[in-house]
Amino acid sequence: MGVGKLTDKDLDSLTGPEMEVVTVVFHQFETGLREGTIYTKDILSAMKALGLNPAEQEVIDMTNEVSNNGLVYFPDFCKLVLRKYREENQELFYQQLFKIFCGTDPFPQGFRAKRYKLQEKSFTKEEFSKVMRQLPVPVDEVDIDDMFSFADKDKDGRISYSEFLLMITPPKVPVSAKPILKNPSTKAGDILEENQRDGEEIQITVEKPVEATEKEIQKEVTLTEGNKTQQ
Repeated sequence: MGVGKLTDKDLDSLTGPEMEVVTVVFHQFETGLREGTIYTKDILSAMKALGLNPAEQEVIDMTNEVSNNGLVYFPDFCKLVLRKYREENQELFYQQLFKIFCGTDPFPQGFRAKRYKLQEKSFTKEEFSKVMRQLPVPVDEVDIDDMFSFADKDKDGRISYSEFLLMITPPKVPVSAKPILKNPSTKAGDILEENQRDGEEIQITVEKPVEATEKEIQKEVTLTEGNKTQQ
């Protein structure tokens, strides 16, 4: 279902036309027992009526997420639909981008064209490099090589659709915890810092500066001499 160009706000909420369609479909499945509810068993049918086709496991997960005594309330249904709409829009974008890298096959003569099957398609490093060099912002050749090598998991010299998804949505690298000041009130004494590594607490002792130590010694000598003079 086409929803037009989406703004940042649209990504977090249904657009006007989307809400109208969702409302109409929801009313078709309303229980009649309580206003603004449908039965959980009707989630799949309502989704399909909206042009969506969630997998069986997705429907089970949706039911467990929003079910309230066997009922689904309208706001919760809207959240499910919104998420599915945006997922499918993003997936469609990835598919179109993948087709650009793969290129188009010549239109067959004398027989009907076969349906485009993403899982059977792939592109070479040469085809990838050609597209990357045409981008408005120049991409270094080393970066192109690294991107291709990272995604080519089976090392066959071609990028499949599953490898392409890995290329454009790489896993996030966990950020190491920053040192935390254990005792901010410590003055001239030692400062203890701690960091969490592999579930083990590590303490780092930072020694006092030599200059600070000399000043403290000089202060103690002065105080001692003053006490002797008073006596």
